[in-house]
Amino acid sequence: MHLQQMCGVSKWVYWLSCYVKDVVVYFISIGIVIGITYALNSYLTMSSIFGDAEMGTLFVILAVFGVSAIPYSYLFIYRSSGFVGYGLFIITSLLISNTIVIGVFYMEFSEDEDLKTIANGINYFFVLFPTFGLKYTMMKLIKQSVWNYNWRVRSPEHKQAICATNYNSCCYGDDSQGCIRYQSYLLGENAVATTLYEMLASSALYFSLLYLFHSNSFSKGYSKVKKILKRNEKKDKAEESENQVFNPSDGSLNADIKSKKIGSQVVLNDINFKIQPKQCVGLLGVNGAGKSTTFRLLAGEDRLENGEIILHANKKRVSINENKLEYLQNIGYCPQFDELSELTSGRELLRLFAGLRGIESVEEEVDKFLEIFDLTKYADRLCNTYSIGCKRKLFTALALIGMPPFILLDEPTAGVDLSSRRKLWDALILTKNSDSSIILSTHNMDECEILCENIVTLKSGKIIFNGSISSLKSKYKDSCIIALKLAPMIKIVVVQSTKKKLQLCNNVEPNWMTDLKDVIEKEFTDHELLDQHATLLKYRVQRNGKTLSEIFRIVEKIRLDNYFIEDFDISEVTLETLFLNINNENVS
Repeated sequence: MHLQQMCGVSKWVYWLSCYVKDVVVYFISIGIVIGITYALNSYLTMSSIFGDAEMGTLFVILAVFGVSAIPYSYLFIYRSSGFVGYGLFIITSLLISNTIVIGVFYMEFSEDEDLKTIANGINYFFVLFPTFGLKYTMMKLIKQSVWNYNWRVRSPEHKQAICATNYNSCCYGDDSQGCIRYQSYLLGENAVATTLYEMLASSALYFSLLYLFHSNSFSKGYSKVKKILKRNEKKDKAEESENQVFNPSDGSLNADIKSKKIGSQVVLNDINFKIQPKQCVGLLGVNGAGKSTTFRLLAGEDRLENGEIILHANKKRVSINENKLEYLQNIGYCPQFDELSELTSGRELLRLFAGLRGIESVEEEVDKFLEIFDLTKYADRLCNTYSIGCKRKLFTALALIGMPPFILLDEPTAGVDLSSRRKLWDALILTKNSDSSIILSTHNMDECEILCENIVTLKSGKIIFNGSISSLKSKYKDSCIIALKLAPMIKIVVVQSTKKKLQLCNNVEPNWMTDLKDVIEKEFTDHELLDQHATLLKYRVQRNGKTLSEIFRIVEKIRLDNYFIEDFDISEVTLETLFLNINNENVS
């Protein structure tokens, strides 16, 4: 739903179309069930017990249940994944329908008027839950149908005996208006009409709750409160106008996320960055650094409680807090986790999103994107048959189709094969050059270096570096990386034992490792130890005027003097090395 809303679909158009579709499918289903039940009822000659009147009442009960239960179920999938929402729906339904309704029914059967009053009060509240209303009305239907059957089969003498001790409206005669109403399933004293009316009313309640959940009123109210609190600050009124013409930075996005909490834990703190037009910014960080949470805020999936995100597109300033729908319409989004409709094909999804984006030649555009992302041979297969890599490519295509001004890509190449990854990079470069700005999250430093001009690095929910890749590299332009591959410990022990007549040294590792470090640190006074393992020693060293060939000769001499060095590698500083370095140093 969220991706469709980003293409301009109104939330009410989406939910009402889902509701109409679900109601139609539901009515077809209960029509089949009622038809089968009616056929079995006739075959088993049980129509005297459960006849046309009972069957019609059953249909009305099931129909009303569907009308109210469908919007009720939408509440469970609004903030939860499908499986979590389904589980919550089942648990609450079983709890309410199987526990509370049975207690209410037994209290209504009691002779205690106080218990009956309590039962009525509970009934009026819990009937708002469709599963309670379904079971309650079904039990009343069964109770009334059994009473009606028993009354019909009794002899006149038996009826007179009953009327003498337990008077009812049918004692005036079976054809009297009072008896007809008394035996009615919808209008009588024990009928279910009142409960059904309340169930119908509850559907309006659920749609109202959906409106509150989807409405941006809370964010707007929060923004207004902040403006009131800051009204003494100097502000340009023209800047506050939603329709302000913004020329200098048209195509830019400003994100100022003061903080974001999940429960009581602060997961983001003071995230502030800007994207320039036609720019690709890499959002980097280790797992758990806050990248996906940042993406969810930028894409409007999570509510921005403290901060502001503003984009400038089509010569307009749009705030996510003031006009979320218009904000979303300027964004294409590839989320980290795939939420594809399993009953549609890739071609159908691309066709849908192309139409929503207002593309005129839909089929031509769809075929082009299928070819770019190597999806042509999978285009007409259902999405639930796609591999992880194909799903990522399809999601990236959905984000790019229509060329929205801003594109958010959360690990788009995860699980994608190398050949398709290269094609995807080419597509992103073309997209960036055609007036779209991109925010990219990736663990592939080569990908980041090819596509991005700037990087924003997160650690523990905070920005530790925000700048261009070139400026970061310039800081270490006179550096190089020396990686020494060391022999496994057992080999060193054997060699030393042979030289020392099989005398094992308990302190063999500290001795040779310390000596090796002393040699390197003596040869390269300006150095930094990047990594150390049992078989690896990695340094970043300053050249200090030395050429790579001179450094090579120095390291080769060290290797010849230390038999436990099996091999070595000298390379220039890479983005991956810098990424690891700034994560360790917290460079600001």
